[in-house]
Amino acid sequence: MNKNKIKILVVYHKKDNLFKSCMFVPIHAGRAIAKEKSKDGIISEDEYNWLVKNTIGDDTGDNISSKNRELNELTAIYWAWKNYDKLGNPDYIGLNHYRRFFKADYNNLKNLLKEYYFIKMDFFLNKKESLYESWKNCNKDWTDNEYLDNALKSCNELQGNNEIEKYFKNNTESDGLCNMFILPKEEFFKYCEFLFGLVFRLPEKQGLRTTGMFAERLSSYYFVTLSKTKKCLTLPICKEPVSHSYKEKLRNKISETKNKFSKLKFLLKWYNS
Repeated sequence: MNKNKIKILVVYHKKDNLFKSCMFVPIHAGRAIAKEKSKDGIISEDEYNWLVKNTIGDDTGDNISSKNRELNELTAIYWAWKNYDKLGNPDYIGLNHYRRFFKADYNNLKNLLKEYYFIKMDFFLNKKESLYESWKNCNKDWTDNEYLDNALKSCNELQGNNEIEKYFKNNTESDGLCNMFILPKEEFFKYCEFLFGLVFRLPEKQGLRTTGMFAERLSSYYFVTLSKTKKCLTLPICKEPVSHSYKEKLRNKISETKNKFSKLKFLLKWYNS
């Protein structure tokens, strides 16, 4: 395995600092409906053009990009699963966000993954509450207590056991949001089969993120269960990769400067014509 066989999707939905390298792959989640109104309002033409120029879209090939309002970054995960060859068929794949990264030396991932089977994020939760209680007490626009009970009932029926419901109601130690991970290719495919095998058969909440938020907790269940049989490295998160090297930052800065000079050159030519 070499360094360029590890691909980390960096999920974007708006313009921000660009993290792009042989390892980091910026992906625009929900591109198919990007110009429609979202929880953040309507995206500007400048932001949309920036995303098209600097990120890959989750709206090509086999995709569910149009479901992004309900499923959040799951549309990017699904795209990677169904279009894996377009990423170069990496040995390992991970998911971070444009403002959430693992607090780790990404230049040392190759060695870390020799020692650990997979990487997951450090969980956070009010230790006095279970996942079930924290959802019930959340009172956000996406929480729906009836939905939670129906979704857990569906999971029990689809899985043929009540392990997921037990995890929600008994676990007071872990609540992994953001769907962040680094997995071997084979495990990533198993994870997607598990996740989407349930998500696509859950009750839908049109226009609300309820299903996506429930799916985040399904990811938490999957990774915690996997860590019982496979060696796992659990890492906290930070706002940008610790080892986003000086060279990579400089390369991005040079690229931005070139674009500015190119525009200035065009304007000067137009002005003097």
